[in-house]
Amino acid sequence: MTAALKLLIVEDSALDAELTAAVLERTWPNLQWTRVETTEQFRAALATAPDIIIADHEVPGFGAVAALAILAELAIEIPLVVLTGAVSEETVVRCMRMGAADYLLKDRMTRLGPAIVNALSMCKERKDKRRAQEQLRINANALHHLTEGVIIADADLRVVTVNKAFSVITGYQAHEAPGVPLQQFLGSDYPPTLMQDIRAQVARTGHWKGELQSRRRNGEALSALCSFSAIRDASDNTEHYTAVFSDLSTFREFEQRIEYLSMHDSLTGLPNRAALEDHFRTVLNYASKDNLTAALLLIEIDRFKTVNDTLGHQLGDLLLTEVARRVDQLKLPQDLLARLGGDEFMLFSLHPNGIDAIEATAQQLRAAMQQPFNIGKHELFITASVGISCFPSDGRDFQALLRTADAAVYKAKQQGRNTVAFYSAELNDIARERFTLQNSLPQALSRGEFLLEYQPTIDLPTGRINGAEALIRWSHPQLGLLPPARFIALAEDTGQIIDIGRWVLQEACNQLKRWQSSGWLDAHVAVNLSARQFSQPDLADDIEQVIAQTQVDPRQLRLEITESMMMADPTAAWCSPKTVNWGRWS
Repeated sequence: MTAALKLLIVEDSALDAELTAAVLERTWPNLQWTRVETTEQFRAALATAPDIIIADHEVPGFGAVAALAILAELAIEIPLVVLTGAVSEETVVRCMRMGAADYLLKDRMTRLGPAIVNALSMCKERKDKRRAQEQLRINANALHHLTEGVIIADADLRVVTVNKAFSVITGYQAHEAPGVPLQQFLGSDYPPTLMQDIRAQVARTGHWKGELQSRRRNGEALSALCSFSAIRDASDNTEHYTAVFSDLSTFREFEQRIEYLSMHDSLTGLPNRAALEDHFRTVLNYASKDNLTAALLLIEIDRFKTVNDTLGHQLGDLLLTEVARRVDQLKLPQDLLARLGGDEFMLFSLHPNGIDAIEATAQQLRAAMQQPFNIGKHELFITASVGISCFPSDGRDFQALLRTADAAVYKAKQQGRNTVAFYSAELNDIARERFTLQNSLPQALSRGEFLLEYQPTIDLPTGRINGAEALIRWSHPQLGLLPPARFIALAEDTGQIIDIGRWVLQEACNQLKRWQSSGWLDAHVAVNLSARQFSQPDLADDIEQVIAQTQVDPRQLRLEITESMMMADPTAAWCSPKTVNWGRWS
């Protein structure tokens, strides 16, 4: 069945329009037609999207020329056939130049049907060609802007064209590629049959995908993820091959970086705990065969938090880097130094001369830490505690040795820091106690478990008691009454000394006020400040607030600053803008 045809007729004679329609209905029985004779009617009828227009050249005030001008103005492509009673050659030429599809006289109506068929066919061909050209333009533009490299090769696997990304990735210019065998861009590390194998798989499965190692034009290695496929003609014969490839070099570098970071400390570049554990398993077997003493030396910087709190984390990081460099220079070639995190370093040492040699190494490390560190404008003085656990007496695997080394370094800190301690069996009890204290310390203040005892101070010339020093005790529910030496270092390490220090100051001032109220008017009380408290910017405000609340005479409150706050940087400690202005209460 012939498809319907939508016809627009520009004609001032209704009879001529009906005659034209009658002729065309023989070819298009489902003809739909509309007659117009003015500009306004024509513009409105265009909205119905007619398939073809038949226009009389001689319509008064409006005709084929005007209709063609409106179509050009609106950029509407509808074929227009001029049908008129008489015409000059000049008019024919003018209409055809304006885009008329054909020109017929009314006395030759038998040619109208074929003329319309031809006009519709030519219009369709033009539209199809434009669509194809537009699609080619879009494809070429997309190909040009793809981040993946693209090679199009002929059936003989010779390059026909490449895109811009190909040149960016390989270094070959686009004009250098055409005619070159495709395998040439894959390098010479593959057998000559590689492309034939790829072509055979494409023929079987329609595609091939894999990673290939090639070379850029400058000789640099190139890892590429490649995908090959075939372009076939209507007879299913392969006309071309397409190769699409992505540069994996950055991805491989990223993989290597991730792998490196998974086994190394990002700050110091030293191996991390995972790398140390892996190394431990690897070398332990031959260490036993070669009669080497294996030991883990856990090195902790004493009061490192004071450095961070006083001088900032950036300088603290620089100090850690210098510590790593200094220790690394002292270790033996067969030893491995790692950073566990924070201020903790671990040396896995293998020594042929036994425990005495291991201890000598630890003492060298400790002594090296006592030498000043010049960081920027600061000269820093630090110490380190070293805990040692030996294989197999203190543990038969890495985790066990790590636990015993941790217990040993805790023992070293308990002995006054800046010392070396070996693990011993009784340290298990100490480790358990430390674990108990760590778990219960955060709730001790809120549970009211702390108390103050007061040690009298005596005026030597008169022998008279003139005040007291406040000494904190912890009434632990499981461990009993604990002196400060059992828990203050832990409170400093965890930062809880700040809240505990505020409580001590408040309680001591309350006691001083009670002594004054009972008649001991010249009594004074001494309170110790830890290094962590002194580094707090709001220390002076805290002291002022307590004095205001308790109404004590500030001259009767003595704040004692321990030598620990001097350890990181004596100059900074005395000259820091955070130093309390004691004169504000005098």
